[in-house]
Amino acid sequence: NIKYYFFNPSTIIYFLLYLCVGYLIKTKHWLTFLLSKQVLIYSALVFLTFILAKQKIDINLSLTNNIFTPFFLTLLYSIVGTIMILNISNLIARLKWLAWFLNLCGQSSFFILSFHIILGNVLIPKLLPQTSHSYFFDILTLILTIAGCILIKDLFTRFKITRWLFLPNQKY
Repeated sequence: NIKYYFFNPSTIIYFLLYLCVGYLIKTKHWLTFLLSKQVLIYSALVFLTFILAKQKIDINLSLTNNIFTPFFLTLLYSIVGTIMILNISNLIARLKWLAWFLNLCGQSSFFILSFHIILGNVLIPKLLPQTSHSYFFDILTLILTIAGCILIKDLFTRFKITRWLFLPNQKY
């Protein structure tokens, strides 16, 4: 029951403000300044401040229900979040090993989607018995699940019958 309000004045105002901010960044060549470690740190601090003080500030940002209150703080919150995500993406692109790993995960996404429940919820917890709940165990399970799915993808690409059955793209 989600209703979209495309022709509401506040939606149009937000769209035009984003358009103006993007135009200013493009024409004034501010992108090189915005994609820096200092801006990432400041934007993360502002974003975390908004999240931690959410009860006191009472920011409501819901694009599907057309709720933008209070106007200026919600605009600032969304722009700072966008700048922070751009910086994180730029940082990931600069780290070659992380970009390589994420590319490998993207190539193995079908297998991660298909086998993560079997590996992460059934097989790995039986191989690594857990005495108590810990975040270290959860992180280790996640890493082993992704590595196992990448290994399954690698095994499927090695054999002709599995390539033919599961990988219709013949580039392998």
